[in-house]
Amino acid sequence: MIIDSDSRSRYDAVQEEDDQPVYSRTSFKLEMEDLVRNSLPTFLTFLLQSSLLLIIPIYFAGKQGKDVLSASSMAITLFYITGPALVFGFCTAEDTLCSTAFGAKSYTKVGLYYQRCVLILHMMFIPIAILWVNSGPMLRCSKRYLLSQNKFRAPTMVLAGALPFSLIFHMAFKRFYLGPALSLVLTYWTISVLVVTYIYFDDHQCWNSDLRLSVLLQDWGQFSIGISGIVMVCAESFSFRVITLLSAKFGSVELASQTVVTTISMFLFQFPFSFGICSSVRLANYIGARSHNCVTVVRVATAATAVIGLINFSIMFFFRGWLPRIFTDDEEVIKYTSNLLRGVALNEFGDAVNAIFSSLLRGQGRQNIGSVLNLTAYYVIAIPLELLLGFYFEFGVPGLWAGLLLGELFLSAAESIPNVVYKLGQYYRKKPSPCVITLC
Repeated sequence: MIIDSDSRSRYDAVQEEDDQPVYSRTSFKLEMEDLVRNSLPTFLTFLLQSSLLLIIPIYFAGKQGKDVLSASSMAITLFYITGPALVFGFCTAEDTLCSTAFGAKSYTKVGLYYQRCVLILHMMFIPIAILWVNSGPMLRCSKRYLLSQNKFRAPTMVLAGALPFSLIFHMAFKRFYLGPALSLVLTYWTISVLVVTYIYFDDHQCWNSDLRLSVLLQDWGQFSIGISGIVMVCAESFSFRVITLLSAKFGSVELASQTVVTTISMFLFQFPFSFGICSSVRLANYIGARSHNCVTVVRVATAATAVIGLINFSIMFFFRGWLPRIFTDDEEVIKYTSNLLRGVALNEFGDAVNAIFSSLLRGQGRQNIGSVLNLTAYYVIAIPLELLLGFYFEFGVPGLWAGLLLGELFLSAAESIPNVVYKLGQYYRKKPSPCVITLC
């Protein structure tokens, strides 16, 4: 055990002699109100993030024509699956470790997990840094560190501060072919500087003051769930982005339309994803506090999936004629995109279920279950069907999306089993720790 020099409460100091969970008063209504209240700033956070790192670059690229739009889409796709997706997957370990430790009042362990995660990520990215410089690890890991402490507004403030810089970068380089790429890199660095500055001036409640390497290099096995998180996230990300890569086979119009559809879908994904993140943090906090209220959180999150899925479907389906015009003035691309959105809208139901239920799995430390389900859904079902329907049966881009939809339907049904049928939180077989949670 590492002994801290400060007197703040540690996880080891708050354990009870008995194994009975801690109860506190809550209800379905109270949990729904809390999750909705916290989801709003979280939604703004991820909306700003997707705008800064995807929507704005695609918007300015689209104004230069469908060829630049297509090229920018391919570049962003390859950039994402070789960098940010790996970081995001590994940082799901913080959804479990930091949030559970915070719920157990082990405040300095929250900071210690964050610091270890940053160190591991930068060591992991040494090979990739040889090919391209990426400041994404610091950005995404720091955001998880703040969210685990229920500081849902902090990332929003940081990203809002970066927004004017992003617009300035894109306006300055809007006439250059590589303008979107250069602006994206500068935006990443701006956000990284701002988020580190925010943490520096934060209240430091959860900061670990012992930064010796002998301390930071201990217990990396706790992050083994981060490997499952990488598999879980990358399986989903690659399945979506392989559609963009395969769309290039059909021509520039199809690829440009696919880019617009993916951008719209990513925007709408922020609704269920934000709610899922807040549900994950809330669930892990209750697990760390040994409270049965985690059952209520799962029920609230399950009810929210249907509502959010219906809202997203309605936006994509009924505004399919107007949404493409935000990104392009090419009438051929607009027409193709509008027809494509008609079918892709059905995918929003599966997106809502998967975004929220996968977050609940991460809150329980069950990334291993999520990784197996995602690999099965996307690599055994979705991608083979995408290839079969898109190329063998010659349905084109709509066939690619149909294959993805069938894979997501399987995943939605499979993820409901450990989240709903499983009797979550009735009692613990042993005292929980922030890194190993055994539920019955």
